Amino acid sequence: LDSILPLDGRKFILGYHDCVSYVSDYYAIRNRTPVSPVPVVPRDLHSLRNGFPDTKRLLLEAGFRQVDRTHTPQVGDLLLFKISSEYVNHMGIYVDPLTLGHQPLSGVSGQVALSSYLENLVDVLRPPSGV
Repeated sequence: LDSILPLDGRKFILGYHDCVSYVSDYYAIRNRTPVSPVPVVPRDLHSLRNGFPDTKRLLLEAGFRQVDRTHTPQVGDLLLFKISSEYVNHMGIYVDPLTLGHQPLSGVSGQVALSSYLENLVDVLRPPSGV
């Protein structure tokens, strides 16, 4: 755990400090274990732009559970987004009704207004029990 950088203030580096590593590190820190329930998915510029079609399936197979969109997410739920893409190409952590924790492509990681991403929200997943 000592090797995990603080979640806020990271500069984007694809495959190292991107949205997948942000949520993986969030769960590792939260669980106080270097093992994250977030499966490693291939990440390259193509998947960044076009999304990765198997993201949700891999997360469900890893124990995440679908949350009905009519229910309010809980702190720590995983939010999946399609930003100008056919498939999920971004993810972040639900912090509270107004806040998303994530790693943007530009700037540094941290918390932003969830409202600016809601139009792109496609799924809410709850992490496995105990995570």
